[in-house]
This record gives sequence, structure tokens and C-alpha cells, in this order.
Amino acid sequence: MLTVLSSFAQEESENISQNVRWSIQRRFQQGELILNAEWFYGYEKVSGTLKIIPGEAAIVRRIYDAYLEGQGTHRIAKALNESGVPTISAKPWRDSSIRYMLENEKYKGDLLQQKTYTPGVRKGKRKSQGEVEAYLIKDHHEPIVSKDVWGAVQEERLRRKRNHQMNKRYPASGKLLCSKCGGSLKRRVWNKGKPYETIVWQCSTYIRNGKQACRGTTVKDKALQDLDFNHQWMIEEAKTNGENHYCYTRKE
Repeated sequence: MLTVLSSFAQEESENISQNVRWSIQRRFQQGELILNAEWFYGYEKVSGTLKIIPGEAAIVRRIYDAYLEGQGTHRIAKALNESGVPTISAKPWRDSSIRYMLENEKYKGDLLQQKTYTPGVRKGKRKSQGEVEAYLIKDHHEPIVSKDVWGAVQEERLRRKRNHQMNKRYPASGKLLCSKCGGSLKRRVWNKGKPYETIVWQCSTYIRNGKQACRGTTVKDKALQDLDFNHQWMIEEAKTNGENHYCYTRKE
């Protein structure tokens, strides 16, 4: 009897849960804002929409600007903590909170709802990968950052992700420095697809700006086999009797 009652209780719970989900979905379809704005930095919920909080909005713009200037999420969070900038929760700023703010479409004035879903009564919330329909309302509220700035941040995030993947693919990435200018060496493939294809590492300053910026350092990949890439190396290139010779100095 206890098992039967338990089964009925679970079924009733699932029916209630399903009804709640349908109700929320209808509200999404009608464009109603469903958000606990008390825990959303930069905005407050007023009359069914989001209204900018000026002081917090200035911090949001500071975060976006810092990221586009080349700072990472850890460095941005550290700077905010050192400056005494409070969070909503009164806890320290963390990398994850900075990442969340950088990718959130609400800061450009758009609203994307139903990003997450709950598969069942006893299952936790999950990020939707297409399992449920999302609802996007463009220009839903006043933006804190422009769409151009928001888009530039997404492009920069993608670029850094690709670089990170490249660094994992090639152990020497980020570990080789030009002795002439201090710039990093970038992996390049000369004569790709030909019998004499050669992989080299070349000064990134020289690649970007030419020899007027740096005379450049170029070293063949096969000449690096004995280096320990747990450390950075300054590569000094010299020619003797027409042959290239290299001096490797480990950076401490």
C-alpha cells in the first residue's frame, strides 16, 4: 500500500511540475520577463522590464572595456576585488561571474529566455542544448553596452578559445620569445603541401609589422625538440658561415 501511495504521490508531483513548466512556457511566448533581477548585476526589475542601475552599469562597462584591452577574467576579477567593488552577494568577484557577464545578451538590450530546463522532478536544472525552445526578444530593454561592443567581446572570447586550443595542440605555443624585441614566436608552415614543407616559429612582431618593427627571429620546429616547454625560452638567432645557429636562454 505504501508503494502504491508513493507512486501516486510521484505521479501527482510530476503532473504539477509539468503544469508549472507549461505555465512558464506560455509566459515566455508572451514575452513576459521571468527573472530574479535582485541577483542580476546592473539592472533592477521595474514594471515588467529591466531598468539600468547607473553605478553597477559603470562597472559592467569597465569589465567589457578591460576584456577588450586584453585582460583576462582572472585579472579583471582581481582588480575589482582590489578596488573594493562590491558584488550583489557580498562575496568576492570570481572568474566565473566575469565570464557570465561577458556572455550575457541582456547587457546589449536583448532578452533570451529558457536557456535552462529541468528534465524531471528529481533532476536538477540543465543548460539547454536545443532540448527546449528558447525565446529571443531583441531590443527588449535599454542596453548597458552597445551591440558592437558586445559582439566584439564575443569575437575576442572565440579568438582566445582558439588560441587556448592551439596552445594545447602545440606545446611550444607561448613558450618562445624573440631576443630582439621580446615578442612571442608564432608557428608557421612554409611551402605547405610541397615536398620541402617546413614548420618554423617566427617573431610575431615581425609578422605583423615587418622588419621596421623587428628584424625578427625564425627557428625551425625540429631545432626545438630538446627544450622543456614547462618554461619559456628566449631564442637568439645568429649566422656563422652562412648557417643559422641558436642560443636558448630559459626565462625564470
